[in-house]
Amino acid sequence: MSDQDEIRTPLSSPHTPAGDPAAHESALAGIACPDPAELLAAERDRLDGLLRRSNRAVRAYSACSRLIVKASDETRLLRDICRLMVETAGYRMAWVGVPLNDQQRSLVPIAQVGIEDGYLQKARISWGDNEFGRGPTGTAARTGKPIVCQDIQTDPNLLPWRDEAARRGYASSIALPLLLKDGLVGVLTVYADEPDAFEHDEFDLLVELAGTLAFGIDSLRARVARRNAEQALLDNERKLRALYESLEEGLCLHEIVYDDAGRPCDYTIIDVNPKYEKILGITRKAAAGASAKALYGAGEPPYLDIYARVAETGEPVYFETYFPPLDQHFRISAFSPQRGQVAVLFNDISKRKMAEEELKSLNETLELRVQEQTRELRAAMEAATAANRAKSAFLANMSHEIRTPMNGILGMTQLALKQELPEEVREFLLLVQRSGRSLLEIINDILDISRIEAGKVILENRPFSLRELVEATLKPLEIAAREKGLEFRCTVDPALPDLQMGDGGRLRQVLTNVAGNAVKFTERGCVAVSVAPGKAMNPQRTGLLFAVRDDGIGIPQDCLCSIFENFEQIDSPLHVKYGGTGLGLAISKGLVEMMGGVIWVESELGKGSTFSFLIELDRIEEAAAVGGKAAQARGPKPGLRVLLAEDDPINRLYATKTLQLWGHHVEAVENGQQALEALRAASFDLVLMDALMPELDGEQATRLIRSGHAGDRDVFIVAVTAYALQGDRERFLGAGMNDYMSKPFTHEELQGVLHRATAWTRRR
Repeated sequence: MSDQDEIRTPLSSPHTPAGDPAAHESALAGIACPDPAELLAAERDRLDGLLRRSNRAVRAYSACSRLIVKASDETRLLRDICRLMVETAGYRMAWVGVPLNDQQRSLVPIAQVGIEDGYLQKARISWGDNEFGRGPTGTAARTGKPIVCQDIQTDPNLLPWRDEAARRGYASSIALPLLLKDGLVGVLTVYADEPDAFEHDEFDLLVELAGTLAFGIDSLRARVARRNAEQALLDNERKLRALYESLEEGLCLHEIVYDDAGRPCDYTIIDVNPKYEKILGITRKAAAGASAKALYGAGEPPYLDIYARVAETGEPVYFETYFPPLDQHFRISAFSPQRGQVAVLFNDISKRKMAEEELKSLNETLELRVQEQTRELRAAMEAATAANRAKSAFLANMSHEIRTPMNGILGMTQLALKQELPEEVREFLLLVQRSGRSLLEIINDILDISRIEAGKVILENRPFSLRELVEATLKPLEIAAREKGLEFRCTVDPALPDLQMGDGGRLRQVLTNVAGNAVKFTERGCVAVSVAPGKAMNPQRTGLLFAVRDDGIGIPQDCLCSIFENFEQIDSPLHVKYGGTGLGLAISKGLVEMMGGVIWVESELGKGSTFSFLIELDRIEEAAAVGGKAAQARGPKPGLRVLLAEDDPINRLYATKTLQLWGHHVEAVENGQQALEALRAASFDLVLMDALMPELDGEQATRLIRSGHAGDRDVFIVAVTAYALQGDRERFLGAGMNDYMSKPFTHEELQGVLHRATAWTRRR
């Protein structure tokens, strides 16, 4: 059995060859002998059918050969082959499918004749080993062998397409793989309208046709590839010529000339581009074929050694040079397209060189100016630093010089108010006290804004009671509001923890400024303060949102942006009426921002304002906070022995009388030297040390005490000073003092110092 018979057998109907005696006898057994004339006619019909089918295969083969010779396009060739199979050879339908490597392993038609468009796409033909891939086309694509189906209606592999084939009159088919050297290009499938169509000579001719078609496609592809390559070469040549002609750089091709000893002695110009002509003023006609020595009129060819090295080694070079014969500067790139030749690209950079020289001169001038300006700037910075030091010294001196008498004024006024006095005198003293406190507030505001601007404010981080702070801060303001006939309300959200960690003093200052302004600028209606949880940017911290709403005079819209600036006041008769330094809100803004927050205002002129500020505080452990408060709540040790070093007699009298009224023993001295002598003579629980004193100041005296020059070297020393700028506290603590209290001090501040001194003595 031949290979072709093996290929056809699986998809072919059984066929009994003519002239087999055994089969013939078996077929005739038990049957009456037919008429010989009928047998002869049947045999003639059978032979005529075979001849007809062989003839159509011959026609197809012959026409295919002619098409292949004339073909110039592969897709058109395949369509023409399908057309000749139907129109010339007389087959029912023909199509060519291309296998895809998609998930379904589809066979996609690229040419078809004898069937409506779209049918083959819907037929779901595959070349995979599946239900839709076991037909002739799929099997041929998968195996690379021709496959015949002699009867579509009985072949089980054609079951998915049987009904459609019957409706279209397809009885048998042959699938012919088109095999090229590099693999399968597609499958040509042909359908006939009679069963058992593709046998014997017809089968062989169609298989040979498929081979010829595949060879033709291969040749066509080779011709197309060669034609494309030739076209690409022509295109490249045109592009290179266009590039050569349009280059913005001069281009010349040289060939190196060697002497009899094999040494380079000259080079000949082979070709130049238009830019060469424009830059050098030498025409292509004059340059081509000329030697460099003659063309450039130089003693020796320019840059011969460089060009010869490039031509011999093939290594490109790049350099800039000045060419004296033309008085021009050039940038040159040289490379070797082949051994013995060198191509040179060059640009005239004379203008650039001139610009570089001008730029160099300008840079030198600019550098001199920068150096001069740097000297001026350094002098200005030194002057600014000196001015800043002078400002700091001035503020420190002003602080000391103002706070010292203020401490005496407020302190002695407070002592006087504790005496039995006529009512009129008491009123006068209360006015003195109020005026002194107002003056102190102004002094504190000026010092605060200076410290904030200099970045010298350091916030404390201690536990405090939020509700106690709010109540203590707002109680005086509530009294002032009710005296003006205003309604005053305050609410603290119950969800807020009472114990907070932060600088309670600075928070009190901000709240006092904002709420105090609300009371000041409101003549009728209500002032309402609320405290609620706020959204902190840092999830590890607690946010507090304060809002102060009033029914006061309001703020014009064009002033809202500047209301928080230094010394800023609204320029209107209503605001001028209430006075003020214009520093309170600026200080509040600086402190709020230091606490990680923001402050803003909403207002309408004549209808009131709402000032809001959000701050962020560290979270606090409840137990630790309670313990801290309990420690603070301890009272000072009764009957403390206090050494007071103070040179100002009024402040000395005020402090002495106050401490004595509280039951403490006080010894007062006027300077640091006397303090040392007193400490050598007796033992004390506490030293209140003024910073600025004659003969020996507080810092010097403290250092001597700590070094053991005066009795108890560990005695609790408190700096009592009018120096209240940022850094003063740290300076005094650095000198060895235990605590710090600025003048003028209140009774509460003095009590706090005594508390801490008591705790110190208890730990010793």
